[in-house]
Amino acid sequence: MDAWWTFGLNAIPVLQSWGTTWIAAMKALSFLGSEQVYMFILPLILWCLDAQLGVRLGILLLGSSWLNAILKLAAGLPRPYWVSQKIAPLAIETSYGLPSGHAQTTTAVYGGLATSLRGRWIVPLALALLFLIGWSRLVLGVHFAIDVITGWVIGAVLLWAFIRLEAPFAGLLRRLAPGVRLSLPLLISLAMVAAGFLIRSGALERTLPAEWIMNAMRADPHGPPLEPRLAADFVNPAGTLFGFGTGALLLGAWGRFTGRGRGWVLVGRFALGLAGTLLIYYGLRAVLPSGESIVADGGRYLRYALVGFWLTYGAPRLFAWVRLS
Repeated sequence: MDAWWTFGLNAIPVLQSWGTTWIAAMKALSFLGSEQVYMFILPLILWCLDAQLGVRLGILLLGSSWLNAILKLAAGLPRPYWVSQKIAPLAIETSYGLPSGHAQTTTAVYGGLATSLRGRWIVPLALALLFLIGWSRLVLGVHFAIDVITGWVIGAVLLWAFIRLEAPFAGLLRRLAPGVRLSLPLLISLAMVAAGFLIRSGALERTLPAEWIMNAMRADPHGPPLEPRLAADFVNPAGTLFGFGTGALLLGAWGRFTGRGRGWVLVGRFALGLAGTLLIYYGLRAVLPSGESIVADGGRYLRYALVGFWLTYGAPRLFAWVRLS
């Protein structure tokens, strides 16, 4: 195989042969860039450290997740274990490969966190972590080198643009009428969904190679057939951004929650807030339609919007009501 995007393919089996301890370490590093970790770290920062920083990181996370989803759909390139049976599938992924979401989003989010914190060791530590997480994706057989490098570059550009545009955009928001300001998260979110469906329509016109489908089935014989063009990949972050952004604007207007606190108050906040998050997420998932349809996508959009709104406004208001603010 001589495609440009397969550079480094033959090195992956070598990297995977370095022993079980090595593989376990790579899986642990890869987990640091997973959605589960973000869903722990982001509320922790927002509710228990600095609400403003939590909002900034949340916007970076959601923007990067959505951008990564549509770039994957536009590129339409495979994972290493989809194209070569020499690659052990040490993790299972169903989306396209380029760019790496782990590399891109960790660069944006952890980079954003590093630029917000003080200390000479913060930036070197963040850079080392970003490199190791990207490297782990190669070892696990879910990304080519070009996927990871592209993810790093896009994440860095996204972070740079966010830092440059944050202050001018905040100034613009302050000049807008309250009603117009509150409508922006919805309008931006709907534009994201529309762009996602437009790009997905082009991706659906491409036929998935039988080799990719068979190799993916070999890696996960009990899973569903390979389908890397799911609308949920861009609908979910767009819906979350609607609720998250609306809640952030209302939180700023309320002005009585900063995220700071002490001891048991912080523990109580996090436990109560996390319980509410899980109730909304899993409770609505149990009752809303599932599958691949416009109705199901609408239900997912609503569910993720409510989770986002809870994170930035519902939970802080509850904290104040139960005297945990």
